[in-house]
Amino acid sequence: MTNGFFDKLKAYFSGAWREILAIIVIAVVDLLTKNIVQSTMTLSQRITVIPGLLYFCYIHNKKAAYGSAFGLEKIFGEEGVITFFIVLTIVALVLFGFMLWKFRRRHLLSRLAIGFIIGGAFGNLVDRIVLRYVREFIQIEIAGFSPFGIFNIADVALVFGVIMFFAYFIFYFDKDEKALAKATNATESSGDKEDSTAADKENQVKEGEQSQADAHGVSEENKDTSIVGVPLTDDAKKDENENSSSV
Repeated sequence: MTNGFFDKLKAYFSGAWREILAIIVIAVVDLLTKNIVQSTMTLSQRITVIPGLLYFCYIHNKKAAYGSAFGLEKIFGEEGVITFFIVLTIVALVLFGFMLWKFRRRHLLSRLAIGFIIGGAFGNLVDRIVLRYVREFIQIEIAGFSPFGIFNIADVALVFGVIMFFAYFIFYFDKDEKALAKATNATESSGDKEDSTAADKENQVKEGEQSQADAHGVSEENKDTSIVGVPLTDDAKKDENENSSSV
C-alpha cells in the first residue's frame, strides 16, 4: 500500500515539475531580493531606478495589500492582524495545494497560475512568521501617482497568478471539462467491458459444470440399464419387465 502511494507521488511530481519549479523559483527570488534590499537600504530610503516611473522604496508592511488591514486592527489589534493573516495564508496554501493536485490533468496554464499564487503567498508568509511584517520595496509611479502602492516580487507573482487563472477559465476551462468527461466515459466503458468479460467467463464455467453434471447423469442411467456391465437388449428389458409383473 505504501509503495503504491509513493509510486503515485513520483508519477505526479514527474508530470508537475513546471508548477513546482515555479513555486520554488518565485519563493527563492522573492526572499533573496528582500534580503538584498534589507541589507543595502535603510527603512524608508528611496532609490530612483527609472526616473518618473520605477523606484525602490524600502518599507515594512504589517498589514495587507496597500498597507490596509480592512478595519481588522480595530478587532484584533496590530499583532492580532498579523496573526490573522498568517493563519489565513496557511489555510489558503493548503487549499491551493489541494487545487494543484486536483488540476493535475488540466491545462498547464491553470497549474502555473496556482504555482505562482502558492509561491507568492509562501514568500510573504515567511516574512510574517519570522519578522512579523512584510518587506516591500518596488514602487511604480505614473504622473506622480503610485497606483499599485509599494510591493515586492511575491505580490507580483500573486497578481500574475490571478490573471493567468482568469485567462485559463476564459480560454481553456471548457476544453478541459470536455476532455475530462471523455476520459471518464472511456474509463467507465472499459470497466463495463471488463465486467462483461468476467460475466461471460463465469457463464462459461457454469455451462461447463452443467455439461459435466449432465454427462454424469447419463453415465448413471447407463449403469442402471446394464447387467454385469453388459447393456440389456430390448428383448431382455421386455423379459425383465414381465418377470417383475408376475412377481
